[in-house]
Amino acid sequence: MKVRIRFLVVIICISTFTFTACKKEKIKGCKTSYATNYKSNAEEDDGSCTYEAKAIFWQNQTNAATWTALGVTSLSFYVDGSLIGTCASNAYYASAPTCSSNGLASVNKSLGNSSSKSFSYSIKDQTGFTWFSGTITLSAENSCTVHQI
Repeated sequence: MKVRIRFLVVIICISTFTFTACKKEKIKGCKTSYATNYKSNAEEDDGSCTYEAKAIFWQNQTNAATWTALGVTSLSFYVDGSLIGTCASNAYYASAPTCSSNGLASVNKSLGNSSSKSFSYSIKDQTGFTWFSGTITLSAENSCTVHQI
């Protein structure tokens, strides 16, 4: 009888170990394909996704010609108070640049855990006078926003 009880206890222990030890853990990670930390083999989204997007500023020939008439020689571009680039005021694009371009000025911004985020921008001349200011919303799903001044 003692042998049977021991045998039964051993069988229960082996069965418990076998069925619990082989339990497969799901692979966790970011499942959003346009996130910077996308994990293609993730089976379960763990909420860790982080995003980034690009802002590109540009102007057409008409706007560039207007600056000359106003005596403006250079433009400085700021996003959230940080200088992201400068250019001659007469620089222009014949049509909107693509996302692979840098335009007159561009910046990549971290959006953190949000897939879209708004940033303040301003454009100043060589004297520091602000000609344009506003808010630009960047979306990770679109990867870049092209903004004409």
